[in-house]
Amino acid sequence: MENFEEKYYFIQRRYESLLEATTNFQTEISELQKRIILLTDINANLDKALDINKDIMRNALQGQNEMKDKYAQEIQELKEKIKILGG
Repeated sequence: MENFEEKYYFIQRRYESLLEATTNFQTEISELQKRIILLTDINANLDKALDINKDIMRNALQGQNEMKDKYAQEIQELKEKIKILGG
């Protein structure tokens, strides 16, 4: 009978150990899932910020290009006027 009791307690200890490990794993998994959600939200916000910065830079470059084109056109007009005036 002693042998059966020893086996029972051995199995009981193994069960409790496995149950504790499983509980710990489930807690870790839950924490990792929360972290994944947080990082996904952060990533989405970073993507939005990047898109906003792209739009700002695109608009700034477009404005600079328009200004450059305007100045180039003015320079060309002034060159033509200088030619007409005899320069």
